[in-house]
Amino acid sequence: MLTFVIIIIIVIFLIDSCSIGGHSSRSSFDSTSLNKKASSTDNSIGTSKTEEKILEGSQDDVDQLNNVRTSIPPDENNFSFDKKSVDSFITNFKRSVNFKCYENKFYYYRKLVNTFHTLPLLEEKLKELSWLELEFVNGFSLDSDYSKISSSMEDLNNIFSQEVKTKELNYIKDILHQYGISTLNHMTHIDNLLSILDNGLLSHNNCSCNRKRDISNQGVNARRERLEPIYHRKVHDYVPFYLNVKNSMLYVVQKQYGDKIVILGYSPDILFEKDILFTDRNAATNAVIFTDTCYRLGDKSFIDMDRVFNIHKESWNKELKHIMQAEILIPEKVGQFLSAIYVQNEVRKNVIEDEYGDLLEDKGIKVIVNKEMFF
Repeated sequence: MLTFVIIIIIVIFLIDSCSIGGHSSRSSFDSTSLNKKASSTDNSIGTSKTEEKILEGSQDDVDQLNNVRTSIPPDENNFSFDKKSVDSFITNFKRSVNFKCYENKFYYYRKLVNTFHTLPLLEEKLKELSWLELEFVNGFSLDSDYSKISSSMEDLNNIFSQEVKTKELNYIKDILHQYGISTLNHMTHIDNLLSILDNGLLSHNNCSCNRKRDISNQGVNARRERLEPIYHRKVHDYVPFYLNVKNSMLYVVQKQYGDKIVILGYSPDILFEKDILFTDRNAATNAVIFTDTCYRLGDKSFIDMDRVFNIHKESWNKELKHIMQAEILIPEKVGQFLSAIYVQNEVRKNVIEDEYGDLLEDKGIKVIVNKEMFF
C-alpha cells in the first residue's frame, strides 16, 4: 500500500511540473516586444509580461492524471509491487508527461512563428522537424522514439533561447548606440587591474579580499545589501555597470583619486549572461525599480534615457544624479568580454601597457585614452 501511495505522489508531482515556461525558470521572451523596431526608443514598448502562455495545457494535465488513476487496479493484491515493475511504471509515466510538455511547447513555438514571423531560425527548424506533429497527433506510446523526440525538442529550445537573446542584445546595442555608447562600463582604481585581469570582475560580496582599492560609497553600501525583488539576491551580489558612466559617482571618485581611476569597457556580449537586471536609477535608492526585461529600456514610463544621459543639460539635482546612475546588474562574476581600458592621459596608458602588456595582448584588450569619458 505504501508503494502505491508513493507512486500517486510521484504522479501528481510530475503532472504539476509540466507547464510552458514553468515557475522554476524565468523566460526573457516578450512576444509583443519582438514585433517592435529595436532601433526606436520614441514609442513606449509597454509593460507586457515577459512570457506569453499561449498553450496552458492545464486541462490536459488533469485528464492525464485521471487516466492514470483509473488505470491502476483498485485491488492492491492484483498489483505487482516488485521494484522492476514500479521503476518501469514510473519511467514510462514520466516520459508520457514529458511528451505532453513537448507537445505543448511545440505548438507554442508554432503559434509564435505563425503570429509574429520574427523568429526565422526557429521557424526554419520547425519546418525541418515537421514530423514531430505526427508524433503528437498519434500520442505517446511505448513504441514512440522518445529519445529522438526529446533531442529534437531540446534543439528547438536552444534555438529559441539563442534567437531571443540575440534580439535582446541587438535591441540594447541600438539604444546605447543612439547615445554614443559601444561598451558597457565599470569604473575602478588602477591598483585593481591585476586582480581583475587574473580573476575577472567580481561582485562586491565576492571580491573584497582581492580588491586593493575599494572606491565604493561606504555610506550607501548597507543599502546595497538589500534583496532585489526579482531573483531575491543582494544588490552587492551583482557586478554593476552604469548605462552612463559619466555620472556623479565618477565625479566623486575622480576628485579623490585623480587619474588613477580607469573605466573598464566590456562588450555588450556580457548580456548573454543569465539573470541580468536593469534599474531605472541607482540601485541603492529607495525609489529604484528593477526589471529583467531589456525592452523596458525603451519604455519611457520605466526609464527616460534622455535624462540618464542628460542630453538636455539639466542641473544636477538629487533625483537626476540618481537617474544618471541607472544600472545593468550581472550576477556574481564577469570573467570575459573585457575589450578596453579607458584612461585619462598618455601617462596612465603607458604605465598600464608597461606593466600588463603581455597579458593585455593575450586577452585582446586595448588601452585607450578617452578624455571625454572623464571629468
